[in-house]
Amino acid sequence: MTEKLLKRLRGMAPWHMDIALGPDVHTVDGNSEASRGMPLIRPAELRPLLKRLYPQGIGGKRFLDCACNAGGYSLLASDLGASSFGFDVREHWIEQARFLKRHFGKSDDQVRFEVCDLLEADALLGSERFDICLFKGIFYHLPDPVAGLKIVADRTDEVLILDTESAVGLEDGCLKLVWETVTHTMSGVHGLAWFPTGPEVLLRILEWLGFEATRVLYCREPPPSSKKVSGRMRVVGARNAALLADLATPRTPSMLVPKDGDVLSGTVALSTRAPDEILDIARVEFHATGAKTDAPLGAGTLTDYGWICMWDTTTVRNGTYTVGSSSFDRLGIASPRANVNVTVRN
Repeated sequence: MTEKLLKRLRGMAPWHMDIALGPDVHTVDGNSEASRGMPLIRPAELRPLLKRLYPQGIGGKRFLDCACNAGGYSLLASDLGASSFGFDVREHWIEQARFLKRHFGKSDDQVRFEVCDLLEADALLGSERFDICLFKGIFYHLPDPVAGLKIVADRTDEVLILDTESAVGLEDGCLKLVWETVTHTMSGVHGLAWFPTGPEVLLRILEWLGFEATRVLYCREPPPSSKKVSGRMRVVGARNAALLADLATPRTPSMLVPKDGDVLSGTVALSTRAPDEILDIARVEFHATGAKTDAPLGAGTLTDYGWICMWDTTTVRNGTYTVGSSSFDRLGIASPRANVNVTVRN
């Protein structure tokens, strides 16, 4: 059975989505050596965001997956109880999506896939409307991305998630013209494309499209040493601001060292974990309050053991202190502070 499945996967390669088909088989096992360097998408990464947006779940919601590729996000939304529809301009990806639909035993009521160019989607979708729309990996392939996004936004009743590659090294607020091949399976089909230069331009577009609230989830640029010439951004727009309430601030970090009640002396390494699966954390700051002291201790350094800041306790009086840390996203929005009470005794 496994060998038969692998043969089928090889026949539909390359695979851009890494999806588990069983305990020992993933879609990407069908990729050849030549395509093993292809960047991989694991659709399960969207689950935490959907949970933050919809704490009660998305059962009964309608989910639209634009440029769905192998349909992993549509299948995920279906697993979570939504009715999903995914489309892509390339038959290659829709063949994969339909294969996965059959493999997981999904009905047409649960998930549907069609080959379609976004610019022709109005005719395909008719009067259908959707609660949640995922616009991932398509904005930067369009000759008129604002008009393309409007086609989808006009059908979106609750939330639109916009995820796109971006230009780097330019002032935010613009779209950069690029030319791309139309023959590669990972490219668009129009040749003319536009890369946003920063998240601000995307937020302004979403506001123009009538979304009451917007939020930057992440904005990542390649390191200077990298040969990559593009970054990646994800923003979200909501018709109702209440849907983004849980995304207003980063998650509260958790103090690792010291523990509540510890006695400190000399120079100690303060450590905190600032996990947030949705919002990128730009920095973590440490703070001490007590014994007539209320001062920042400095910014932490990200290590394999969390964010670490060195504190020379000999610079403060002996006594009881509240030591805390806050995480900040790239916009400077701070999380609630994580606090522990300690005693300094030098």
